Amino acid sequence: MYLRIAGRVVFVGAPTAGCVGNAAFIRLPAGGRMSFTGMSVTWPDGSPFRGVGIIPDVEAGRTIRGLIEGRDEILEKGIETLKRISNATLEHSTTEQLPHHSMGGNSPVLTQMRRACTSQSLFR
Repeated sequence: MYLRIAGRVVFVGAPTAGCVGNAAFIRLPAGGRMSFTGMSVTWPDGSPFRGVGIIPDVEAGRTIRGLIEGRDEILEKGIETLKRISNATLEHSTTEQLPHHSMGGNSPVLTQMRRACTSQSLFR
């Protein structure tokens, strides 16, 4: 949640469950248990987090075919996204020219990540 607010990451995958932790447990008669969340969490604008979670910038999921082939499609999509971000940096002389988007805009961390990735052999 903090990273989303700061605009310092690109989330790849599926939406999170929107659980906020801090659960309280109560023992019930006959060995039962009950739990409930002991706090309310919202985004800075007041919209709910619980039950909504973090929606990824780039959706990715596993498929039966990918499982059979032994592939990690979420990781593959993450690498593809990182390459795309890196290539966007290479195509522009300065990061200020890159378009702002929901994937973090031109935050210093994202810029540093782009620069680091373009120097790796994976991105050549």
